Amino acid sequence: MPGPTPERLNARLPSFTSTEAFSEGVRDIELWREAVGAVSKHIGVPTGTEIVSRGARDTPTFTVGPGHVIKFYGSWARGHMRADTEIDTLTRLARIPDLPVPRLLATGDVGEIQGEWRYLAMSRIPGISLHDARDGLDAPAMVDAIGWMGRTLGSIHRVPLTDAEQADGRERFLRIARQQHARTSSVVTERGRLARHLAAQVEDWLPTFDELVPPRWPLVLLQNDLRLRHVLGGVQAGAFLPSGLIDFNRSFPGYPLWDLCHIWRDLRQEPMAARRAFLDAADIPGRDDDDFGRRALGFWLVQEADRFGDLSDINALDTLDEVAAHCFG
Repeated sequence: MPGPTPERLNARLPSFTSTEAFSEGVRDIELWREAVGAVSKHIGVPTGTEIVSRGARDTPTFTVGPGHVIKFYGSWARGHMRADTEIDTLTRLARIPDLPVPRLLATGDVGEIQGEWRYLAMSRIPGISLHDARDGLDAPAMVDAIGWMGRTLGSIHRVPLTDAEQADGRERFLRIARQQHARTSSVVTERGRLARHLAAQVEDWLPTFDELVPPRWPLVLLQNDLRLRHVLGGVQAGAFLPSGLIDFNRSFPGYPLWDLCHIWRDLRQEPMAARRAFLDAADIPGRDDDDFGRRALGFWLVQEADRFGDLSDINALDTLDEVAAHCFG
């Protein structure tokens, strides 16, 4: 299914002389108003519709009225690559009409300098994030919401990929995963966030690359940045009612366990019942295998080795097998 035909729009965009200036201006509506207005007019949004910054840190993102979101990607820091990724992913996801994700409406270059900025206009998923709603939810409500996340991720993993997408995706994924697998032990040791007694076990304990990526399983479309803040919905009578999942500018075809790595930053703090609800709902291949926990932790170490956050719950354990049971049992 082809996406929208790219169209170039003329509008004045802000210029920045430093990373610090961009960080300060990324949420300033007045700096982006003309560009937002040009894109809004292009997609048929009436003049004067309210514009609100979404508060993104590195991608200027604005809601326009109740129904639209407009993003701008610069030509630096892989911005255009991320724009292309989001375009391609939303186009793929549109193959499944009932998936609760944004629908891509328009895209193209914008600005006085051709190729400097790219815009994406999409439908808006309403609500607040599950991250922001978390403190007001009891344990059963959180289990239900996390189960929804798992089911939605499973649906994304079942989006059909063409033979060409499978072949191209496999080459890229294997290259990235092999590189990160090869440096996992040294990165864990250098970063020092994993307790010393656990870091010392990684080199001998870590599954081989072929053990992590069984060749019999096909690749799937990865969300590749699944977090509580990317699930939007509303709270009613103590329950979180999800409306959809956002942000697909890091997606690519890969092995399903790769998608556990980001969300486990959030789910590690949840009760085991919530984590099991997610794993059961997501229908990750190999979930019932005896070595699932070891393989899942292996993937987490490979992908997250240089981005570990608070590991106090893990560092209190004696062995990596105990960590695997604690996180994925």
